Amino acid sequence: MLKMQQFPTCPTHGIRYNPAIQDGCMLCEKAREFNQHNAPPYGENVPPKMSSPHSSMPRMSSARVGPPERQISFSMWYVLLIPIVLLVGGLFAYGMLRESRITIPNVDIPENLNISSLTVGQAFHQVHSQRGKGDVQVIHLWATWCPSCVREMPQLKSVIKATSSKNIKFYMFAIRSRAGAVKRYGRNTGFVPYRITRQGPGLRIQQHIRKLGGRPSRGIPYTLILDGKGRFVNQWAGGRYKRFYMSVLKPHLKSSSDTTEEL
Repeated sequence: MLKMQQFPTCPTHGIRYNPAIQDGCMLCEKAREFNQHNAPPYGENVPPKMSSPHSSMPRMSSARVGPPERQISFSMWYVLLIPIVLLVGGLFAYGMLRESRITIPNVDIPENLNISSLTVGQAFHQVHSQRGKGDVQVIHLWATWCPSCVREMPQLKSVIKATSSKNIKFYMFAIRSRAGAVKRYGRNTGFVPYRITRQGPGLRIQQHIRKLGGRPSRGIPYTLILDGKGRFVNQWAGGRYKRFYMSVLKPHLKSSSDTTEEL
């Protein structure tokens, strides 16, 4: 009687197999075939496939190919932005300081030019007392410490010169400014330098502006125009060029020949 050949048993599945023709049981061979047909391409980061414990095939590498991603943290952006902000702020402050030191060429005006220190009521009394008497009135609030006011002075100088023979009065009221600086700007630009030094009794500046028909502004330079009949014409806050001044004043000036100059 022939003896049955004893075949080894698969330790994974418990199934006998013939080692002469098989590397493992039939389930292990199916698993190996599945892995061979579904192996990922080189370098792809995927979970490893199941494999037979009887297989000696090496597993594919799961390392990612290519350079690592570089990321800049939020704190690094702060480090980069702070010097830029400081630089821009420094340049702006430097520009403001340069504007405050603008000089204006001297012009020929009387040597006996005096400076007046007035209260708000005294300053605007001059405007109210001459209102509606035929002269166009330009009320201009400014200060020697105001960069925009100083930058506008050459334009005002051109306007004053161009309208010197017309029916117009300029009331240049400097606010909280030193007497010497106000006088210097008045001499260089060609206007009588009035200086408002204190509130005094009576209405405030904003109330006087309303009384003249304008709308008060918290900023300077501020300009208000009245025509020869004392009527409100225009107002604005901020500096303007000569061309703008002349476009507002020209319709209200009495003159047979226009001697204004274009910018």
